This record gives sequence, structure tokens and C-alpha cells, in this order.
Amino acid sequence: MTKEVSAKTVRTPASTANLGPGFDTLAIALDRFIEVDVEVSSSFEVTSSGYGAGVPVDDNHLALQVCKFVLGHSNVALSIRSDIPLARGMGSSAALAVAVAVACESDDPLSVAVHFEGHPENAAASLYGGAVAAASVEGRSVVRGIEVDSELVSVLVIPENELPTHKLRAALPKSVLRIDAIENLSNSLMLALSLKDASTIERFMFKDNIHQRYRSQFFTESDTIMDELIRSGCIGAAWSGAGSTMIGFSTRSHAKQVLSKVKRFQEDRGVFHQVEVVEFNRTGTVVQLA
Repeated sequence: MTKEVSAKTVRTPASTANLGPGFDTLAIALDRFIEVDVEVSSSFEVTSSGYGAGVPVDDNHLALQVCKFVLGHSNVALSIRSDIPLARGMGSSAALAVAVAVACESDDPLSVAVHFEGHPENAAASLYGGAVAAASVEGRSVVRGIEVDSELVSVLVIPENELPTHKLRAALPKSVLRIDAIENLSNSLMLALSLKDASTIERFMFKDNIHQRYRSQFFTESDTIMDELIRSGCIGAAWSGAGSTMIGFSTRSHAKQVLSKVKRFQEDRGVFHQVEVVEFNRTGTVVQLA
């Protein structure tokens, strides 16, 4: 069965996942966006600007795959504009999958995105906005929203290094020590319960034992950057998804000071990664009919 779509624009936010210990479970939407315009066409057409503009338009293009999955055909024209860097741990593929699924009027855009992503937390944050805890249970995604203090913002250090998620996942061990699993569980629960009040968040809540240490071999600067975020005044720091972006959590009142100090640390080391304060997004995916 095939479906037709109405012309519309879909705006979907980026996301940061894991937040340290919440591997494949915790995520928060970020105020960076992908926008997708869709209209009916006689064949598949896509134009892209911003990040992703150079991605080949072939059978492997994620937007094409999502269209076929949802509609049963690809007779649509898409215009994609993105300010979400690719392969930097900011949920670019999840955001695109969600945006195209919504544009194609899927009844369950989260399930569509998870079909291609394999895990739900990035897609859930991009779809609903805010912070989420997400789980895959017997073939379905279960999502719960987490309140985030309005005074909490992110400080992102975005290197040029691209780190493909599949490569970083392949580096992870098949099993972990019980003591490490217990610490991750306690830290992630404490963090999730504390996000609603920035004054209750402590640095230990971002400590991870099961993925960051194994991924650091692919980006050896990661520990240095996270240390600089902490020394600059962030409450905590972690890998953003599978990197290479590192995320610091700061109160709004300290964010400019943190930004300045991080840049100074980088200048002293002779590196110049992109550093910016990014708000956490609370609106999720938004649709505007043409």
C-alpha cells in the first residue's frame, strides 16, 4: 500500500546522548536543527545544504530509505537544510530519520527512526524535545520525559574529527565488570533525577565506565577537552554520543565565562575547535504546513 503526502516543512532538533553513564538510554535535545521540506514528485529528488550537502544521493541515502519504508515509494521531493554536524555525536542521522518520517506522515515516526538507528534515545529526544530516558522492550520503544532545569545549558566543543558511530560501537566490549555496571547505573539514575535542579547535579554523576574509555583510542584528546570543560566551570562533562563532540553542562549565569576559559585553554594548546553555548531544546519536532 502506498501513501501520498501533503507539502510541509519539518524542523527537528539535534540531540546529545548518553550524558556519560546513560549509555543508549539518556538523551537531551539540542537547539541545532535539520529542516526538511517535502512535496509530491514524479520521482525521488533531494537537495541538501549545510551539513550533509556532500552526501551522495544513492540507494544508501537515509532520506530515501525512510521514504520507501514509510510510503512504499519514493515519489517525493525533499529539500534538506542542516546545521547538525555529521559523525560528531549530535544525533544527525536520528534527526534526519525523524524529520523525514514525520514529513512522510508516519503513524509512528519514533519506530521508523529506531528501525534505522537501532536504539531509541536520540530519536526520542529529537521527536519530543527535552530530556528522555528510552528503552527498547520486546520490539517497541518506551520513552519517559525528564524535567530539565531551565537554567541548565550545554557548552559544546566540536572538533573537525568525524567519528562514525558504527566504528565506535565496534570498539566496545561484549561484557563489563559488575562493579562498573553498578556504578554506571547509580550515576545515571542520580543524574536523571537531578537534571530538574542544576544545584543538585554533581560531577560524579557524569562518570562512565562502559563506553567512553574504549572510545578514547579513536579520539585521544577527549579526556583533555573534558578536563578543560570542568576546569572552566562546568558542573560535569561527557562525550556527546559517540563523539567527537564533548559536552559540558553549565548554569546559564556561568556559560559565557566557561566559553571564554575553554577557548583560552585551547589557544594555550594551539588547537582551535569550535566551542559554543547551545540551549537544550524543549519543543521537539515541529511541523508547518505549506
